[in-house]
Amino acid sequence: MTFPSRFTAALLILIGTSVKAQVFPYEFSVFNDPYNDLPAPSSISNDDVWDDPMYFTSIGFDVQLFDVVTNVLGILQPGAQVISVNDANPDTVQVLCPYMADIMNANDSMAVSPISYQLEGPPGNAVLKLEWKNVGFYGEWDASNTYNNTTNFQIWLYQNAPIIEYRYGPNTIKSGNLLHFFGTGPLVLLAKNALFDGTGWDGLWCVSGNPDSPVITSVPSGQQPLPGQELNSEPQSGTVYRFSLLSNTVSETSSAAFNLWPTNCSNQLHLMADHGTVIRFYDATGREIHTYTMSNQQTESIDVSAWTAGYYVAKTSAGQVVRFIKS
Repeated sequence: MTFPSRFTAALLILIGTSVKAQVFPYEFSVFNDPYNDLPAPSSISNDDVWDDPMYFTSIGFDVQLFDVVTNVLGILQPGAQVISVNDANPDTVQVLCPYMADIMNANDSMAVSPISYQLEGPPGNAVLKLEWKNVGFYGEWDASNTYNNTTNFQIWLYQNAPIIEYRYGPNTIKSGNLLHFFGTGPLVLLAKNALFDGTGWDGLWCVSGNPDSPVITSVPSGQQPLPGQELNSEPQSGTVYRFSLLSNTVSETSSAAFNLWPTNCSNQLHLMADHGTVIRFYDATGREIHTYTMSNQQTESIDVSAWTAGYYVAKTSAGQVVRFIKS
């Protein structure tokens, strides 16, 4: 895979002209799940004593990042930037970054901070798990030639659903202000259609504030994230940031309104559609698991508490589609 020589690996130094900002297209949620190292990973960093890495890997199945479907990912500096590789539009990339800081292998001569991946689950329902293990920081090495501050994190990408998860593990960080570009916590971000030539992006969003209850903030095209758009401390081990793509794709041949909410539900799913609309529900394998017919034009609800947790699609007889998650 060849990239344009003008490609700027560091998203933070993109500057340039304005591109119209877009609404954040993911539903963002925070929860806790015990963090586990990958038990049998395949190496991406190949036992390198790495700093400012640039690796590319084929992941074995298609994943959706924003509007782009890809099966090749790049892992770039600074931090842990993961980009889509899309031959159809080679001048733009989608960017995932669970941890923007100047990270490096936490040893001068021995590979102790592997970057690796593992595929788990059956074909059609697999999860790609990318892991950065025990990474150190250039800021500390430059200041004292030590690696006392280390951290662990993962990205999970789901084959059967347009879901991204940033998962955080244990860390030994005591000097956040020494390690990060500004503030005492990492920048955590996603970017849509970032341009290779550095002139901007369609959207760049940061996970900002208290790592236990952060908010999504937007960065105008071509500008830098500002102080206050970082996390104000390290996420605790077990913290998960989930991004579930919001997709209310309505058939162009139908003007009838159809909607459902919340798109991440646990008990009640609320429906809005015209009287007589037949709504069929499909699980992640494509199996139809429920059918519902609207009896009026008001909001109606169905009980999904007994449904298995996972990704679902609701489709009307007019061809309208809404995706949602049962948690």
